[in-house]
Amino acid sequence: MEESTSKFNINFVREVFLFGDEHHVTAIKKLIKGYYFLQPRAGKDLGPRRDEPHFVIVAADLTLPQKMQDLATLFAADESALAHRVIYVVQPDSLSREQLLCAQEIGVSYVFVGSLKAQELKDYLKRVCVEAHQVGPLAPYEEEIEVAYRHHDRPALGRILEKLKDLPAESEDGLRLLALTSMHVNDLRRAEVYLKRLLTLNPQNLWAANTLGKFFLREGRAAQGMEILQKLSHFHELNSERLLTLGNAQVVAGKTHDAEQNFLKGEKLTGGVDGRFKAGMAKVKLAENNFQGALDMLSDKVFSDDVISFLNTRAILAIRAGCFDEGINYYTYALKGAADEKDLKAKIMFNMGLAYIRTADLDRAHECFRESCALGGSRFQRAKGPLDKLTNVIKNRGKTKKTDAEAIKEMDSEDWETLY
Repeated sequence: MEESTSKFNINFVREVFLFGDEHHVTAIKKLIKGYYFLQPRAGKDLGPRRDEPHFVIVAADLTLPQKMQDLATLFAADESALAHRVIYVVQPDSLSREQLLCAQEIGVSYVFVGSLKAQELKDYLKRVCVEAHQVGPLAPYEEEIEVAYRHHDRPALGRILEKLKDLPAESEDGLRLLALTSMHVNDLRRAEVYLKRLLTLNPQNLWAANTLGKFFLREGRAAQGMEILQKLSHFHELNSERLLTLGNAQVVAGKTHDAEQNFLKGEKLTGGVDGRFKAGMAKVKLAENNFQGALDMLSDKVFSDDVISFLNTRAILAIRAGCFDEGINYYTYALKGAADEKDLKAKIMFNMGLAYIRTADLDRAHECFRESCALGGSRFQRAKGPLDKLTNVIKNRGKTKKTDAEAIKEMDSEDWETLY
């Protein structure tokens, strides 16, 4: 019996492109027949790029070794960012973690496997469509976030956050944007909440799991971060992306030897053409305070954004742990590696100013904030507020005969600029 459509009032139709043996495709068509908001189409009708959200469902026998590579080729041919890619596993009845990770990393939104896969597929299709109907298109929000973040417009990001919070329903994509925007404004506790809610909604969301693991590492919660990333990386030696993620986690956690081994394996797997593994090995050198070794590794005098972000993270963790000189050392490396990137150097100088604030060295903090304002100009202005306050504190310090430690209490707390 067809499912009653009176439960839903979805005012759009999503195309569903079906791939697989004819009898499996027929079975899926019968399964979704009651959903008036889905329009089944033959897989051959799927072009390289579609401008409307759509589903791509592949009924696949994953007991065949070549099948996962065939799926990767198929999904790569669909260049649309609006595709919900789904695998309906006809065999076997369960998947290894390796198979699930490989599926996620070739862009699969969800894998349905086991005795309940038919009902779970129906529930998933309905949930995605109901959420899209209730929430509406989110692409405009994504564009607004990108523009605001690129221009360091924190007030605009704050307004976008409020609009996202006011959406009439919670969706997977909505939670992703909430988490991303929260990280952009350094509201990391809220970002963690959204990431966990996203994983509750879709435990197979690899982006959320990776982001949460890296978030724990940035917060100095290495054990939690490593636990998440180790679970994701159970079969990491077969996949270069897993090697990269795990290596980055290990170098942040201080396991430089293990990190170097994973970066070397990843470089070998990718034939030496993926520069991220060289950057990873440069991070190992930096973690060992070998600045020249890092430059030699990259054969350049400029560090990539990823390497400078790593140095920034290491500095923040060191200063929070009370290792002030070590943290300043990382910032010094980052400034040298940033070369002529003024906006990047402005952010680093801002963070150095915060570091000196936390040690009550107001004069050096003032110098850093002033330099940050000069470098950032109208593009990066976070240092202006602290600079103005600090100027007044230093000016009045002699009159009130306060020590720097006493005077610093008059200043509001500021969060570090996190580089992504």
